[in-house]
Amino acid sequence: MTNSHRDMSFHKRIYNWERIKNYAQNADFDTFDRFIFGPEAHILQDDESSHFFKCYCGLPGSHRSIILDCLKEEDDKFIMDLIKCTSVVNNENNSEDHYGSVDNYRDLFIKKWGVLAEKYIKLIK
Repeated sequence: MTNSHRDMSFHKRIYNWERIKNYAQNADFDTFDRFIFGPEAHILQDDESSHFFKCYCGLPGSHRSIILDCLKEEDDKFIMDLIKCTSVVNNENNSEDHYGSVDNYRDLFIKKWGVLAEKYIKLIK
């Protein structure tokens, strides 16, 4: 085996919801972003981490930083509802036929969470 083959490594990371939340508590945005995007492979152990990962990776950096703030400040129920709403609103398969349903979903989220939803409105517009 040559040196170039011996030096190559494959980096994988195992995620679960508690690990993601715990890591977020003391991480700045760049550190957390590397935690998510750094490995070549991601093993997601539960539905929450899977939903979070899909949502987070599909957002631009400015929106990912908002999700990180949410992880640090809000409870699980709100975070999961926000992730679901963000995923619905930003789904790349949405077409003009979906706009009414998407608007209804967004409105229900805002009605349910009120002022808290308004704090994160940038993610669902």
